[in-house]
Amino acid sequence: MSDTYWMECVGEALCEAGISATEEQLKTVAGIVQGAHEVYGESHGSEPAGLPQDAEVKALRAELQKERAKVTCGECKGTGQIVTVYLPGRRSIETCDACQGRGRV
Repeated sequence: MSDTYWMECVGEALCEAGISATEEQLKTVAGIVQGAHEVYGESHGSEPAGLPQDAEVKALRAELQKERAKVTCGECKGTGQIVTVYLPGRRSIETCDACQGRGRV
C-alpha cells in the first residue's frame, strides 16, 4: 500500500482523537503503522495465503520423495515383466504381479 494511504489513515485517527501533529510526525507515525501492518501475520500466526503453485510444488515433492523411496522389484528385476522361455523361439511374457508392471515396489 502507498505511503499516502497510511498518512491519511493516521491523519484521520489523530484528528478524531483531537491530536495535532506536524507533517514530519505524521510521516513517522504512518511509517511505523505501515511496518506494523506488514508483520501482523507473522506475529499473530496468520500467514498470508501462498501462491496456488505452492500447493502443487509441495504435492509434487511429496510424490517424488515417495517414488525415490521405492526399490527395484526382485521378481522382475525392474523390467515390470516376467519372461518364461519354454522352447527356443517360444516364450511367455506376463506383467509382474509383485509390482503391477512398474518395476519398483
